[in-house]
Amino acid sequence: PLVTLTLYQRSTLASQIATRHAHTDSLSGLGNHRAYELELAASLERAAVEGSELALCYLDVDDFKQINDSQGHPIGDAVLRELAGIFNAHEQARAYRLGGDEFALLLDRGAGGAARHVELLRTKIAAGRFPHDRVVAISVGVSVFPDHATEAKDLERAADGALYWAKHHGKDRLCVFDPA
Repeated sequence: PLVTLTLYQRSTLASQIATRHAHTDSLSGLGNHRAYELELAASLERAAVEGSELALCYLDVDDFKQINDSQGHPIGDAVLRELAGIFNAHEQARAYRLGGDEFALLLDRGAGGAARHVELLRTKIAAGRFPHDRVVAISVGVSVFPDHATEAKDLERAADGALYWAKHHGKDRLCVFDPA
């Protein structure tokens, strides 16, 4: 029985470690795209049942390719890790690295609360010390359940549209989705 129990515990631990690795971005330590998709679905379901709001924020590092090209990929990776630490520093936000220099935040609040949260992040980033001793800026698109969409794909499309607007209207800014 003791051998069986030991083998079971090892198997359970190995399974937990494998699950954690499958849902974690190895560079940033944040949740990866798979974890984001699972949490977005669960959060939308919870918000619908509770009648609460859920903000989806897409964040993109402005001119990140320039950092990688001029400073090298190790410095670019260090910048991403530093940003991940800033994004993950608040318990109210669930942060994910979707790939490259793209991140997502899920916040249990409406557009105003999400905008305030993102502006605090932008202030911390502007004041931050990054490995390449240059300013880092982000553009952000925000959409809110149920105001802007009730389905995950539509909420993502709205956040992406808001991010696109922010990027193409000067970067280093926040845009909350507006159908207009």
